Amino acid sequence: MDAAKAAWKDLSKACAQPTRPSGTVAARRDAFWEVVRAADRNAEELSRSLTNVLTGSRRSATYALIALGDVDPDMVDYPTLRGGPNTPVDERLELAERLLVLPTESHAHVVWFAFRQASLVTMGQSLPAVEFFDAEWLHGNLFNDGPFRGQLPAELTQLEYPAELPDEKDVVLARVDLGVGKFSDAIREAAQRVDALLSMATFSCAVPWQRLTGAIHVQDGRIVHQSAFWVSDRPQSPYVLESTAAQFSRMAPRVAPRIPIADPAAKDIIDSLQWWRVGTTSSAAESLLLNVRVIELVASRLNEISWTTYLEKYLKNLWIRQSIFDVLDHAFWEAVHQPVPSEMRELQRSIFLEATSSSHGEQRFSIKKAAAYVTEMLAFTPTHGPLGRDLRTIQRRTANARALQVWVKEVECHWSVSVHRLERVRNAVAHGGPFTDRGIQLVHPLSQHLSMWSLREVVEAVVEGVPLLQAFQQASNRWNAWRASLANAGSIADIFTS
Repeated sequence: MDAAKAAWKDLSKACAQPTRPSGTVAARRDAFWEVVRAADRNAEELSRSLTNVLTGSRRSATYALIALGDVDPDMVDYPTLRGGPNTPVDERLELAERLLVLPTESHAHVVWFAFRQASLVTMGQSLPAVEFFDAEWLHGNLFNDGPFRGQLPAELTQLEYPAELPDEKDVVLARVDLGVGKFSDAIREAAQRVDALLSMATFSCAVPWQRLTGAIHVQDGRIVHQSAFWVSDRPQSPYVLESTAAQFSRMAPRVAPRIPIADPAAKDIIDSLQWWRVGTTSSAAESLLLNVRVIELVASRLNEISWTTYLEKYLKNLWIRQSIFDVLDHAFWEAVHQPVPSEMRELQRSIFLEATSSSHGEQRFSIKKAAAYVTEMLAFTPTHGPLGRDLRTIQRRTANARALQVWVKEVECHWSVSVHRLERVRNAVAHGGPFTDRGIQLVHPLSQHLSMWSLREVVEAVVEGVPLLQAFQQASNRWNAWRASLANAGSIADIFTS
């Protein structure tokens, strides 16, 4: 783990310098975790251990010393660890560095998973090293003191709240017993085993089981990690439905007079709105193909040779603008929601109220209004933290016209790389070439944004009765004018002109 120690030292050095931009720190962080994963270490569990130690908690430091073999757990007076002074920073860093080289030890590992669209012939089925349970049956016995509670695996009695386990009728829980051994990532190993079993056992079935996000990791009989089992298609919040209803009431009167659509070029694209809606519930790979198909269709109706030239001509400056706005939005939103000292809470709340509004069940956050308070947000934000670095970087990048133009150029450098990556991954998915889940995850959000912006312009052209080519040219002129206006910008407030 010499490479991991070296990467850790680079990361620590970057963090110690408050003037380093968060992008520089993030690059060191990403390099560190790549080295950790290359060594086949469990990055998630190591991250928890390092985070706990670096908070300065005496309790976490003691647990780390126990893991390192420096302290006998039977000799610890645990109640006295609460509320004690934080450990010195140098001591935290030393402990973290020692945890990096801590060898993996043998333990008894059990991992629980949950599967949706699944069922069993009986309430449970036991196989070598794997047990399956009907979720509704198990949930009822565990939390309602059912007649079979005593026959359930003992580790489940550590769960205190019913919400910690799903109880839907089409959910099956799987208990994977890895036995005693050394596993750099026990959850990943268990997932591979149960996925392989189910892939072969349910091959060619009409409705395959779907593994939910989340897992429970049990080590030597004690739950050491638990992440929620998320059932994605639970009923939508009434506030979400209210927001959709409000948009419908706004748009329907504008759209109705244009039905049926007279422009045949626009009609084909409007029909593709169904693809985009389906794509939001499809797999990321399927959704990516549908998104790019929408972009291709719009490009062809504008007489562009390729969809990449269409993007360059009509959407590049919109993407640059939105990328900058996303940076501002994330930083400002975090600033008004972070924990702050009591004497700063009134100032933080006043900024939050100034920038936030609510209408039809939808909360809106105005980055334009929040931008007027960057100096005030810096006053209650820790200097060395990522947010403090981000706010100072924003302040520097928006100080004057020259700084803004430099920032735009930096963002523009990522445009061609992002579009070409999207093109390569899309072609690989469409034509059976090699691709990875990570590659799809990197480009899928871009494909979704570009297709959404394209469709939005088409919808506006239809309801306004404007030819497509004219509407897109007007939109392109608008984003080009925004970029040109930055040459005369005097402060951050000037980037919100459109």
